[in-house]
Amino acid sequence: MYINRRQVLLQIMAKSLEKLTGESLVESALPELLSDNHTWRVIAVGKAAASMACGAINCLGSENIDQLLVITKSGHVTPWLSRLDQAEIVESAHPIPDERSLLAGKKLLECIQQQFTNPVLFLISGGASSLV
Repeated sequence: MYINRRQVLLQIMAKSLEKLTGESLVESALPELLSDNHTWRVIAVGKAAASMACGAINCLGSENIDQLLVITKSGHVTPWLSRLDQAEIVESAHPIPDERSLLAGKKLLECIQQQFTNPVLFLISGGASSLV
């Protein structure tokens, strides 16, 4: 029986990459960082921002997030994320920055300049420099 080793390796790689989402990676990393219950401000920026924000919500619980800012590439928003009351979703430009990128950068600056006492979880993925 002939086995195409290259094809098998590509299938293994594809299955492995399916598991490495922003959501799953944040979910696996956050429990190690959390020491006690807080109300959080979550800021996610990048092409994987929506996916990472979902991972944070899964770990922290939406009731423990008082503000959620997600800045991501147009078309990368998880639909249920935009229905959360505390979520503000900003779709921006990638790979070429445009006027939306400047507006998203302004929104990010406004968010981080606000007074807050709760911890901030800042999630950054590839594409952030173009998006803001």
